[in-house]
Amino acid sequence: MAEYEALVAGLNLARGLKIGKIRTFCDSQLIANQFNGEYTAQEERMEAYLIHVQNLAKNFDEFELTRIPRGENTSADALAALASTSDPSLRRVIPVEIY
Repeated sequence: MAEYEALVAGLNLARGLKIGKIRTFCDSQLIANQFNGEYTAQEERMEAYLIHVQNLAKNFDEFELTRIPRGENTSADALAALASTSDPSLRRVIPVEIY
């Protein structure tokens, strides 16, 4: 569920920035295959996340979701580690690159 929540947060951020074309990368085989239609969502909550992401994807002129191996997802791993180990009272800043 956390992977879907992160994807939703990123898509909402991109939509707020008025981004038209977006390529997303995900290390979750389950999410990537559910989104691409290779897997079906078995649980009601998982299906709700899937539908929500599909609806958000429609807000972009171009949308692509690509699965990458977990070992190659070092940037996301570093952000996750930082978030889980840092002082919760500290203000966090996450840079967003726009090309």
